Amino acid sequence: MGAIDPIPVSGLCSQLTWRHMALRAALCLCAITGPVVAGVQSVQLELDAMSGPGWSVRKVQLALRQGGAARLGLKSLVAQGRDWGDVVIECRRFTMDRGVFDCAEGMLQGAERWPLSFRADPGRKTLQLQVAPVPGEDWRVDVAGTDWRFTFSNVAAARLAPLLSGAVKPSAGQVTGTLRIGADRVDADLMLAGGAFADAAGLRAGENLQGRLALQAARSGAAWAWQSSLHWDKGAVFWEPWYVTLDGTGAGTDAARRLDASGSLADSRVRVQQATLDWPQVGRLAGSIDFGREAFDVGRYAVSGKALKLAGLRALLPQVWLDEHRLADLTLTGAADWAIAGSAQGLEQFTLSLAGAGLHAPTRGVEVENLETRFDYRPGNSQPGSQAGSQAGSNAGSQPFHLAVGALRVRDLAIGPIRAEGEIRDGRLFIPNLVAPLLDGVLALAGIEVDQESFQLQGALTPVSMPKLTEALGWHPLGGVLSFVLPRVHYAKSTVAVDGALLFKLFDGDAQVDGIRLDNPFGRTPRFNANLHLKRMNLEAMTGAVKFGAISGFVDVDVDGLVMERWQPVSMDARVLTSEGSFAKRISQRAVQNISSLGGAGAGAAIQRSFLGFFETFGYDKIGLSCKLRNGICEMGGAENAAGGFTLIKGGGLPAVNVVGYNRFVGWQELLDRIQAVIDGNSRPVFQ
Repeated sequence: MGAIDPIPVSGLCSQLTWRHMALRAALCLCAITGPVVAGVQSVQLELDAMSGPGWSVRKVQLALRQGGAARLGLKSLVAQGRDWGDVVIECRRFTMDRGVFDCAEGMLQGAERWPLSFRADPGRKTLQLQVAPVPGEDWRVDVAGTDWRFTFSNVAAARLAPLLSGAVKPSAGQVTGTLRIGADRVDADLMLAGGAFADAAGLRAGENLQGRLALQAARSGAAWAWQSSLHWDKGAVFWEPWYVTLDGTGAGTDAARRLDASGSLADSRVRVQQATLDWPQVGRLAGSIDFGREAFDVGRYAVSGKALKLAGLRALLPQVWLDEHRLADLTLTGAADWAIAGSAQGLEQFTLSLAGAGLHAPTRGVEVENLETRFDYRPGNSQPGSQAGSQAGSNAGSQPFHLAVGALRVRDLAIGPIRAEGEIRDGRLFIPNLVAPLLDGVLALAGIEVDQESFQLQGALTPVSMPKLTEALGWHPLGGVLSFVLPRVHYAKSTVAVDGALLFKLFDGDAQVDGIRLDNPFGRTPRFNANLHLKRMNLEAMTGAVKFGAISGFVDVDVDGLVMERWQPVSMDARVLTSEGSFAKRISQRAVQNISSLGGAGAGAAIQRSFLGFFETFGYDKIGLSCKLRNGICEMGGAENAAGGFTLIKGGGLPAVNVVGYNRFVGWQELLDRIQAVIDGNSRPVFQ
């Protein structure tokens, strides 16, 4: 005989509640027994919506086949708050005995086919389910009333992703351990091996992760109170901009990185009320934080640490950032006490104490030894009522500031020792004076004021030997002395500006720089504006410094409207011209040749060649060179215009020499190459 039509039990079975499940099973069994005995090959049964603690289905379809096989279809299965869609279970051996359902040698059909077996006792509200998606991977689910217990053995972490909330979910790895979910309690003890995750934007990722998580949580009203312990033994994590990697050394021992935390979960926000992080290479950090469970938007935070190892903290700096700033060889030594607190609205406290610290960056040529500092910085705009704000209020007045540097070295330039005392008041740092020896002079700064978004200062440098300074910095040697007066310098809104003019002495002349402005100084595209005026620069000292050839006399240098982007000139009106006044004016043959080289091909056309073979020096009346830079092209000029060109050297006295340039427009890079060729001694002027 063939199959019979589905038995309409919606009027009886489906109207019975969970409490009557045993009676429902008996009625269904009676409806099935008679036809089966009569030799029916299969029986189909449909039940309307069914539900129990933590689960529900919209419809149940059961087909029993001769020989004990069965097919169970669940429409719109919802379990533990998740919609699993339609689920089909095939059982090669299926029995119902006294209201207990047994499925052996089953197969779960969905996106994948998973072997399974289960035993369900609706009367006792129990379920034992075992799933083995692939060989070596095993899930076991035990349900007793409202308690669900999951036991995992080498479970693919990616299969657990639908159970997790948040933007960052696992994509690889194996999970082993237990997870228990009750109406008012959650307990977990899980181990991860070979784990990986990544978000869609690529700003957070991890690979080859290994560790262990223990978690206990209990419901308290509408919130959950929880505590956890996380051991991180191995793997790499990128959480923009930070990148941290562990090689597994010390995994499973006290040397492993361990995070213990406790807090609450309510209104979709996670509050870590107390946390400690033990990191052997760094030390112990303690703190608190709250953030959104889905978007990980940080609210309030506070972190502090004692005797933290700076070498370990250096290892946490992003390598990309270090490479971009030429700090890949940066090393830090010493230890620090550190605390930081704030919120989404901004920083509220930053406390730092260093003793005997050191910094070495050979590529940058920077070295700091015996750095010592103590300060407690609290911006004046702390949020009223906040912890940091309350602390700031309780510390009304000021906090002392101390800074000492045993030695500061920039290349071979030694500065220091340095000592400074000041105070932090209303979230602003005040240092009345800072004095630092620099070679045979002294750098003095005064009126230093710094806060979270701005700073200002002024100062002066007493005369310093230029030969010593240029040698220490690795520059071409220059003669004379350098001294300057620095007016008020201030920084705010990503802009550094100087009020007034920077005055200094150079090559026996007076120099002035005004209109100084630097936009985006700490970004990738800084932009610098200034005007430069140098009066009566000693040519003999200037040209002798770069072996340009001897020139006696004085020149004025004016650079108006200088604009530099990424520290490369993009616009300016520059001019070098002999100073007014009466003084000896002589120029050597080598200097004549080098000036001709700057003028380009044909610049020596007006040179009186007959004199070149007989005299080492010549008289001149004026020397001049100008460049109006626009869009990478220089419009060249000289001391005055000449027929078809411009005069670079105008002769005067006996013997006299004249040099005229004819190439009015030249690329900026080509001009730089000419200057470099002159410095390198590779100039080859063309005389006609």
